[in-house]
Amino acid sequence: MKTRDKSQWIVVVFDLLLLLALVYAFYPRIALPNYISPGGDMVNLMLPARYWAWHWLSRGIIPLWNPQTFGGVPFHGATQAAVFYPPSLILGSFVSPLATINLLRFIHIYAFGAFTWLFLRCVRQLARPAALLGAVAVAGSAHIASHTDHANQLSAIAWLPALVACQWRWWQTGNPCLLVLFSLVLAFQVLAGHPQAFFYSMLLSAAIAGAWAWSEKAKGKRQKAEVRSPKSKVQ
Repeated sequence: MKTRDKSQWIVVVFDLLLLLALVYAFYPRIALPNYISPGGDMVNLMLPARYWAWHWLSRGIIPLWNPQTFGGVPFHGATQAAVFYPPSLILGSFVSPLATINLLRFIHIYAFGAFTWLFLRCVRQLARPAALLGAVAVAGSAHIASHTDHANQLSAIAWLPALVACQWRWWQTGNPCLLVLFSLVLAFQVLAGHPQAFFYSMLLSAAIAGAWAWSEKAKGKRQKAEVRSPKSKVQ
């Protein structure tokens, strides 16, 4: 039994490492700590916001307001800087703001694929090739490739498959710990700095819950119909 469990873990690690290699092959520059995307929101928005947040947080001050843009704009309240996003805070404590952004982008692209693999393989019980193909498809999708400059969007969308996995697994098992994990994942997505992704996730979660409710209702009607139907006489 232990040998079988060990072999299963080896397979899981192999698939996730293969996914990591494929993600790196798709986005090799993002993994470089000092890489700067030419132009776009990376230079004009994400990097300045990260430096501004790091400048004040390192001094023990929460940056609520940015007086440097136009006549002044909300900073923390605008959410895009993801001031209190835990992975950003942890990475920002050890590396530069530029390296933080690059690591956040690469890690979350990989996490998007890894969480998708987790949902397809462990929750939906798909075959290994199908789960890996699905993970590669989302990590290398046009949506991700077109938003590589937006660390906040990548950080937020990466939690979507984990959210669905928690919800789906809770429906299968009824384990209340999964609801706690669902709430924790949701909190990370809110703090990631892209409210639209959170909104889309809530729509998807509501749609899944609605589909389950409709399925249970239809199942109940069928059971009632079977109870009411006359039993066949034994010949």
